[in-house]
Amino acid sequence: MLNRTKALLLTALGMSLFTAGCGISGGSGAEGNSPAPSHSDITILPNPENTSYGTTTVEPLVRIEGVRGSEWLSDDLLVVSKENPDGQPVTVEGTEYRPLNLYAHTVSTGEEEALSPGPENQGYALANPGRRLIFYKTFDWQSNTGTGYVMDLQTRKSVRITEKDELELTNGVWLDERTILYSSMDGRLISVSADGMDRKQWPDPKASMLGNLSAQGGKIYYTTPPGLLLASDIGSGERNVVGKNVVWAAPSAAGEKLGIVNRIKSGTMELYVTDADGGNRRSIAQDNQIFGVAWNEAGDRLAYSAIEPSGTTKGVYVADPLAGTSVTLPIDIKYIADAPRWSPSGDRLMITDTLIGNDRSKPAFVTYLAAAQ
Repeated sequence: MLNRTKALLLTALGMSLFTAGCGISGGSGAEGNSPAPSHSDITILPNPENTSYGTTTVEPLVRIEGVRGSEWLSDDLLVVSKENPDGQPVTVEGTEYRPLNLYAHTVSTGEEEALSPGPENQGYALANPGRRLIFYKTFDWQSNTGTGYVMDLQTRKSVRITEKDELELTNGVWLDERTILYSSMDGRLISVSADGMDRKQWPDPKASMLGNLSAQGGKIYYTTPPGLLLASDIGSGERNVVGKNVVWAAPSAAGEKLGIVNRIKSGTMELYVTDADGGNRRSIAQDNQIFGVAWNEAGDRLAYSAIEPSGTTKGVYVADPLAGTSVTLPIDIKYIADAPRWSPSGDRLMITDTLIGNDRSKPAFVTYLAAAQ
């Protein structure tokens, strides 16, 4: 049985399916709508990990061993996290750990390179709309909170933009090309520029531990501990309740639709789609638990996963809200680590499995890139 320390390690390493999620968007960063980084911007070295590729008659599938997928920089370039084999090891409860660092991983070749190797754990990277800056966190092994940084992918220089351990590891969104919005552990809603120089505290939402933070269509969405989903107009500051008993929530890229998961009774959750104000509700699925809600860029498909009462993953699905149908992706996931993430083209989904048990002294990860039809 895991003792308290190892349970905390599992939390820090991503057993997030046991907690309510936070809506996230990400970025990179030059001014304006600059193109995504090319391979000339990021030099890639050979990948020491075992990467295997396979194709079925139904869906092509890429399996990447030993990494936790974090973000797409292009359809062929990912940001992933993994233990740095050259990092200084630390021993916790008799188990040796090396620091988790962020790597650029090329899908077509399997080559990869550490973006900014260091002694601290790095993870939870999110690219800005231009995909030239990433917002990420550093964190301790025994914590589910972290410190926020922004890295310029061309210079590899990072700037700290939050206080130490000020936010939960999955918290934070890009408001625009150069502004991050996050909620602190004490419930303050804060925006900060990518260089860390300009900070603004938004009107007090009168709640602690805000979840499902996202910003689209001129509105900021978040949930309060009772499960209220609120929409705050960025211009006027007007707030409205758009959902109750909400566990997950995510707006589409254009901000016209919401994908919402709420708890309708003990042991049952429902995924439904509404307009931006919570109206015109259309049910998509019901299950014991529904984890992670992610829209594709076009806003016409919605990815999510269902969780068994045992905590294992029942399946990962892609829904067509207009048709009211869902397709099961042909991948075998036992413990999904994060919400699915769509590729820029919308052709693939990044899905990470957490491997535990079988006498493993610590969790390991496998990341899948599954075609989404």
